[in-house]
Amino acid sequence: MKGICTASPGWIVVEMKRECEFEEMEIGGWKGNSTIWYCENGSGATILTSQDKTKWNQVGNIPSGYGSKIAKVKVKKSFAKFIKFQYTSYLGIGYLDIKKIGALV
Repeated sequence: MKGICTASPGWIVVEMKRECEFEEMEIGGWKGNSTIWYCENGSGATILTSQDKTKWNQVGNIPSGYGSKIAKVKVKKSFAKFIKFQYTSYLGIGYLDIKKIGALV
């Protein structure tokens, strides 16, 4: 039942403790209440990264099927403190795991 959802259009910004290098993540759709929310909402959303929340770089997209099972997503190698998921319609995330390569000091 835990997760985060947005209205349409929507975006979700995740702030990490420090800048990290990564090129893979696992993501799953929010499945909290199927009578009011479709777990695939957000399929195709743009994934962007930033070091300062001013300049954003597109690194990938949320794949279809992420609502029914956890999806592994390969993204362009990034050094970032912020990850933004942006979509033109409803968007929901119930699970997110960033596969960190390293942390910048």
